[in-house]
Amino acid sequence: MRGAPALIAASGRAVDLSRHPAPVRALVAAGRASLGHTPVAPVTLTDSESAELADFAIHHGMVAWLSDARAIASAPPRAGDVDILRRHLGRVVYGIRDLTEAMAVLRGAGIAAVAFRGPAFAAWLYGDPTARRFADLDILVERDRRSGARARLEAIGYTLPISPTCLRVVDETLGAWPLARDGSEIDLHWRPAGRRFPAVLSAAEILRDRIVVKVGTSGVEAPAPAHAAVLALMHAAKHLWYALELTLSIAHLTRRSDVDWEAVRSIAVRGGALRPAAAGLRLAAEVFGVAIPGPFARDVRTSVVDDLCGCAMQTLALAPFALPDHRIDRRTHRLSFDRTIDRLAYDVRRLLEPTYADFAWTALPSALAPVYPAVRLVRLGGMALGMWNG
Repeated sequence: MRGAPALIAASGRAVDLSRHPAPVRALVAAGRASLGHTPVAPVTLTDSESAELADFAIHHGMVAWLSDARAIASAPPRAGDVDILRRHLGRVVYGIRDLTEAMAVLRGAGIAAVAFRGPAFAAWLYGDPTARRFADLDILVERDRRSGARARLEAIGYTLPISPTCLRVVDETLGAWPLARDGSEIDLHWRPAGRRFPAVLSAAEILRDRIVVKVGTSGVEAPAPAHAAVLALMHAAKHLWYALELTLSIAHLTRRSDVDWEAVRSIAVRGGALRPAAAGLRLAAEVFGVAIPGPFARDVRTSVVDDLCGCAMQTLALAPFALPDHRIDRRTHRLSFDRTIDRLAYDVRRLLEPTYADFAWTALPSALAPVYPAVRLVRLGGMALGMWNG
């Protein structure tokens, strides 16, 4: 069913945030206000909590809502707020410039590409490319066009941080090449996510149905609405919903009339990732007071989704700039697979597949690149021994 989605009431209760830090509750209230809701309960900040609010806003990707959170909590602006917003806006402006340049270069070379996450997603979802933070720009191309795409980006100054030989070791693991130029970073993907995580969509599907989104003054190719929703749901689960904006973006997705939620559910089921999709929608309903799309009405009421939402509540209570520990990380990721075989494969890959951290830990000659899985085991073993002795 396309057009306005069928909606049901949220899960019947608002999630209890009373034990979460007051700055988190203030940011939740600001997010609810962006959806037209009033706060669930008044939020009052002490002087120290008001001083921490900016750090919480940065941690949760909610800098665009910082002033709203202060207003809701009757906390006056602080001297550093302007500088934080200025840095955020500066990064977005340069990001838009770099994104539109890179997409134009690929388009001119006849290489189909889409920009996902980052300013393109923010422009489509919120109508404002500055609403989201991003560490790098994500561009997706077909696997057989990745070398050509990389060559085009290298021609305008982007470079790889490690040797192509070493990159071949992690090609299948990460499905992306990191490219950098003067502080600008582009992840050139041929898979929407690494192999550890549910492969719900292929690059071919996303590129086939791509749309054009206006970012700044330029048009940029981006995923179609249903695909954008799926990618947002999977990305939030990958990052354990630790940042409020990940869940707020899902809440805003439920308000759009162009997302086919039956198609979203079908894609999630096919990819073995119905659990994280349902958990993200339930979190959006309980934290931000939106309705759950009808096709997911029964899916949000399972014990596994209960567990996933419980894990998310733990990550939302973290201090600014703290990351979830490896136990909740592994537990949440394993729960996010519908199929047992995928959970087993995740554990094997988590243990053996090299990441960029392993390359940073020790640089081997290109001839020894195949040894990196063993390097990873040594590095992880050393970390475990250090924690045990500590």
